[in-house]
Amino acid sequence: MKEEVATSTLLMLLLLCVNQELPEKWNNTKKQSVTMKQTVAPLQAEEVNRIRRELASFDVEQHEFRELFRKKGPFGYDSGKPYRHMNKVKKQVYEV
Repeated sequence: MKEEVATSTLLMLLLLCVNQELPEKWNNTKKQSVTMKQTVAPLQAEEVNRIRRELASFDVEQHEFRELFRKKGPFGYDSGKPYRHMNKVKKQVYEV
């Protein structure tokens, strides 16, 4: 009987402790989350801008390559050595 009372007293104390500490810890965690989001937001925006610049640069490079390929491609009637030219183009594609 004494063990049951002691166990239930301990459980009541544990529940009381949990009910008081967990909501406080949860609120602190939510506050930290907001703070971290505010801290990281400028870094994310900077990274997005860097990726956009790289993408725009790649777009220009790809467009220039496409136009050059259309003008000097290996598939024209006047191509003297089309396979050699195709190998050069293949290397250029890998470089892009």
